[in-house]
Amino acid sequence: DDKPVVYARSIIPLLASSKGYSSLGKIGNKPLGDLIFQSKLFIKTDRFFAKFKASNGEIVWGRKTYYLIKEYPFSIMEVFLAT
Repeated sequence: DDKPVVYARSIIPLLASSKGYSSLGKIGNKPLGDLIFQSKLFIKTDRFFAKFKASNGEIVWGRKTYYLIKEYPFSIMEVFLAT
């Protein structure tokens, strides 16, 4: 079963969730992508890719994406791990 596993970390400043889009602070364990791709309020401003060496020596890929909600920034970092 070669399903990829994703480690993700979202950095959502208080202003982005309180003044930009209050639902950001209330999603719990729901996928953030569902919210981002369903709303036209989110604007992707930049995306960076990198590869990393995991502790087992395996090379894995990651990306960091920056968004604006209204004028408030936030970012999402994802690392794609092999299983």
